Amino acid sequence: TGIMTTGWLSTGGHWFYLQSSGAMATGWLRVGSSWFYLDPTSGAMATDWLKDGATWYYLDPSTGAMVTGTRTINGNSQSFTSSGAWIGYQAPSGYLQPVSSITPLGWSTNTLTWGMNGIKVRIVQQRLGLWHSTKLASVDSSFVSAVRNFQRRTGLPQTGVVDESTWNALNTGFSWWVDQHQEVPTSLSATRGERIETMIGYAWNQIGSSYTWGGAGPYGLGFDCSGLVLQSLYKAGLDPQPINVIKHGWPDYRTSQELYRHPQMMHVPFNQRQRGDLIFYTSGGVVTHVAIYLGGDQVIHTDWMGRPARVDHITVSYGWNNITSDVVRPFP
Repeated sequence: TGIMTTGWLSTGGHWFYLQSSGAMATGWLRVGSSWFYLDPTSGAMATDWLKDGATWYYLDPSTGAMVTGTRTINGNSQSFTSSGAWIGYQAPSGYLQPVSSITPLGWSTNTLTWGMNGIKVRIVQQRLGLWHSTKLASVDSSFVSAVRNFQRRTGLPQTGVVDESTWNALNTGFSWWVDQHQEVPTSLSATRGERIETMIGYAWNQIGSSYTWGGAGPYGLGFDCSGLVLQSLYKAGLDPQPINVIKHGWPDYRTSQELYRHPQMMHVPFNQRQRGDLIFYTSGGVVTHVAIYLGGDQVIHTDWMGRPARVDHITVSYGWNNITSDVVRPFP
């Protein structure tokens, strides 16, 4: 007829979509209220399961439209986000569910007052010549004195407190919000097994990183035991709010204890431990340490100044009697 064809076109057993210009559409395409995926090379409409990057989608076999919500597929109930991503794992009701992003921290950061801990303290200690491998990254009298001397030399108020003005004057080379570091979670399409291996894989990649009291990474700035576990959980897609990396540096905040008593974490008897469980240790009956269980009575952890992240026997330096009678299973 000489009239250019646009819209859907069926030929050779496949559907194609021709844009108003007549060009064949490829990739993701929204038509009306539905999304479709057209092969990037051939332009043919995809149906059934589709993996795009690290995320799985399901495209209705009859229409090609991307599925959202809940759909029974081959007799099994499957769940999808509003953006179509297949949710590869859902915890039993009452436990932490996987997330696609970790809760933003806004403008939260730690001003370095007395007793504060973590990587910002370490950075200032390094800048002022106080840091060494067995030094506690905590604001103490030597820290306050060194900061006051620096403030006096640079004409700043001699408070002994590192606020943003003093931080900037120190010219550390790091952002004032460096302690906001949070690992990006794996895809929502990750299965339970994939999440466990992602958690362990992240911790494994930190082997050799130095110990920093109150630290939660990244690698070059160091971790303490629970900071390493927290970032490993983030990488695997768990966000155990209200715990976060800012609170982790507070003087009296103990992330290991908060993880152990988190109401949405499953506890399992120690003798039923599995790869990916969290092992907790006590001193005087109080939780003071946590490690990630690898299986075969091996753990990944970091435990004190001068001792980097590493693989160790499950008893570490605590012995069998100081391991809690239960473990935490992040992915039940």
